Amino acid sequence: MTDPSPRGAITSTAAASSWTAVIVLAIALLAGCAGATPTSPAPGPAADRGRVPIPTPAPTTPLTATPDHPQLARMGDAVAVDADPAHTTVLTAWGPDLQPPPSPGATPAASAPATMTITARGVGATAARLQTGSFAVHDEQGHDIPLRTDPLRPDGAAETTGTVLALHAVLPAGQGVLTWSPNGRALVSWTFHTEPD
Repeated sequence: MTDPSPRGAITSTAAASSWTAVIVLAIALLAGCAGATPTSPAPGPAADRGRVPIPTPAPTTPLTATPDHPQLARMGDAVAVDADPAHTTVLTAWGPDLQPPPSPGATPAASAPATMTITARGVGATAARLQTGSFAVHDEQGHDIPLRTDPLRPDGAAETTGTVLALHAVLPAGQGVLTWSPNGRALVSWTFHTEPD
């Protein structure tokens, strides 16, 4: 038997009104979102996300390395090296810069020619002289990668000294490390990642 009283009609009307209010509110919210204009990312770290290589801010002060405490750094990090009491040298390694540079969408290659640049500046004294023979590069498997200072000379026999040194190598894809051992003992190692086309 059905309820002939108006109470059932009132309950149905209230439920219908509640649903109508929810639907109208949802439509208003969607219309407000659809009318919003998209904004481009502000310049800065957020705008650089997704770039290759991934930009990493350099430390504001140099890292420190001594014979008793070698330093592991990233490419682009400055490292103050106290190799002897006479002077401190701040070394910075840059790169590797691939030749040719990677192009978006290209099929990855197994290796590519690359250049790494090392700069040295003295702090309160003359900077240490950079020699090709005091640097070594190893891939992620620990294999030694031959270095040369002249890309036209494959024998790598040139010894270059100075405060700026460009090292050339054919680097395989993947992780690698550039190590400076001025007296046969590693003082600084910079890590890098190579993604050749």
